[in-house]
Amino acid sequence: MCCASSLIGYGASGLLIERLMISSDSFPIQVCAHCGLIGYDNWCHFCKKLEKMPVLRVPYGCKLLFQELQAMNILPRLRLANYGDAPDAEPARHKAR
Repeated sequence: MCCASSLIGYGASGLLIERLMISSDSFPIQVCAHCGLIGYDNWCHFCKKLEKMPVLRVPYGCKLLFQELQAMNILPRLRLANYGDAPDAEPARHKAR
């Protein structure tokens, strides 16, 4: 019971960041601001564009998961709404129902 209470006290988000990014290996990836897919050397294979791409640091396992999904023709897209490079950088407004 002491382990569960210590995880709650420390915070699950802090634990995930510490275990996946600090203790493990973070990896820089380039993300296309238009389509949200991983690019290489400022080249997006989906958009066929050569332009400056924002760089994100993700856990290496996350990068491997994205590449495995792309190999199965499942395209994981990353939304870059918080970055100035994204075409629609305006924050999404939630509509009241």
